[in-house]
Amino acid sequence: MRKWRGEVVWCWLFVAGLIFVWWLSGEQTLSLSARTAVAKFLRLLGDAALLSMPFAIAGRRGRVWGTIFLWVVALWEIGSVWYFRFWGDLPGLSSLLLGRNLNVELLRSTLGLWQWRDVLFLLPPVVLTLCVARVGDRTAFTRREKWGYAIASVVLFAGGQGVATHVFRSNQRLLGKDTSFLTATAERIEVAPFALNRDRALNGPVVGFFKQAKLTADVLGLRRDLTESDRREVEAFITSVPSWQQVKPADSIVEANSRKNVVLLLVESLNSGVVGRKVGGREVTPTLNALIGREGTLSALDVLTQVGAGGSGDGQLIANTGLFPINGFSAAMAVGSRNTFPSLCRSLGRETDVVVFADDMSAWNEHDTFQSYGFDSLYSRNDFPLLIEAEGGDGALLTFGASLMPSLPRPFFMELLTVSMHVPFRDRTIPEERIPSWIDTDASLSRPEADYLKMTAYFDAELNRFLNRLDSLGLADNTIVAIVSDHSQDVVSAGREEEPMAIIIANCGVSKRVGRRVAQTEFFPTLLALTGTTGPQGWRGAAPTLLDEAPLSDSADSVARTVSHTILSTDFFAGVASEK
Repeated sequence: MRKWRGEVVWCWLFVAGLIFVWWLSGEQTLSLSARTAVAKFLRLLGDAALLSMPFAIAGRRGRVWGTIFLWVVALWEIGSVWYFRFWGDLPGLSSLLLGRNLNVELLRSTLGLWQWRDVLFLLPPVVLTLCVARVGDRTAFTRREKWGYAIASVVLFAGGQGVATHVFRSNQRLLGKDTSFLTATAERIEVAPFALNRDRALNGPVVGFFKQAKLTADVLGLRRDLTESDRREVEAFITSVPSWQQVKPADSIVEANSRKNVVLLLVESLNSGVVGRKVGGREVTPTLNALIGREGTLSALDVLTQVGAGGSGDGQLIANTGLFPINGFSAAMAVGSRNTFPSLCRSLGRETDVVVFADDMSAWNEHDTFQSYGFDSLYSRNDFPLLIEAEGGDGALLTFGASLMPSLPRPFFMELLTVSMHVPFRDRTIPEERIPSWIDTDASLSRPEADYLKMTAYFDAELNRFLNRLDSLGLADNTIVAIVSDHSQDVVSAGREEEPMAIIIANCGVSKRVGRRVAQTEFFPTLLALTGTTGPQGWRGAAPTLLDEAPLSDSADSVARTVSHTILSTDFFAGVASEK
């Protein structure tokens, strides 16, 4: 008994540590759903027991590697919780392909998401490390004991999976669906994850890991050759798009817009709910409010966010190409460096195309992806550091963008990507006098809400200065200004949820506020319709326009997503993109 007592203690602590870390993470990321706490525990016990088996039966070396494994799991779960607090979902294994996203903005956001209870994740690996050091070189399990432990681990895992299926079947019965135990198990495991936190809640960490490993392999193997069947599928889709886009702008509007400059402001985390909001009797967004009410502005304030795991990169993809993002990973990271996109640059046909970032262009493979979109000139915050110090992120971005305009051939297309409203809503480059402190007078606001409103009010004030500069340059009457959210943001919990976002297209000749719920993908075809342009091979996007009366049907939405995936994975437009 004495010779293997240390082994048993290590096993108990290893299993308990995994359960503790997963439970703590699950409670914060909504990935522990089950009918009872007992069901949750049994599922996690089965997973932990199975993972402990190879380490437990390997003796001293297994204890060391098992302890390292628990450290990796704990650190991954901390990162997953931080990721969830921003995006509202767990990161997939494909997130490991996003190494280029490590930058100053990410560090600032992470520090803003930190909570003191997160240190609890480190408690199990610390205890296990001390245990390994204390156990020393004591004898491992005998062969019989190893077989017994292995069998017990498999039985516990099977039992945990059985509990997961029982819970799944119970939930299905509530929806009027009853299937056999085996069929329900297969369905539970095989169903494509709509959200990774829900998938983990359904299947547990082990099955979820293998599903994510398959998805990551799919990412790495995304690129494939274009087949004749693919070509026919995409071409048939493109020719069918006008049947969705029934309402056209007047010819006189299109003619006038065809000669205008186009400025697209892709605004970080702009929720439409903040537009028109007042704090202490003062408007948070007076500039946006005035734009929406101005003659010649087309706006929609109930816009469904359609970004996925690609985050802001997906928002950039949707606005610039009209394509749906790919489920489960970032298209910009996977194919952004090597695709020919049916982009606004290639569709609008302006004399020059310029993009300016308020960040350093390292996140979401932005530099390579925007080159692939076809921009002639790319600038980042590294090109205007003194302006950053004087005016803060968004103010410097808009001032620098305006300063480029006098020397640009006309008509031009300029895209400006903001950053100040990024989580944790504290752009520390902004001079204190430019931050609207009057928002703090409302004691009912939580700290995140107040910080978000400050950044939004700051952006709105800088937007007003930008529009005034356009006027002073004589460009206001001859420039379409589109203001589009890259995605919405749940401000209270700092996770992305179903907050509506905003699309505002000023000086476009159409005066309309869209009442129906619209999709994020409707911006691209709308801008093309307003300017009378199309992309390569007649590409007009994958959705209706804001002028249409009805949204995309569910069946058409499914087809559009499939076609978007084909276009991205085969580089469909390579060699056929229109010359600028």
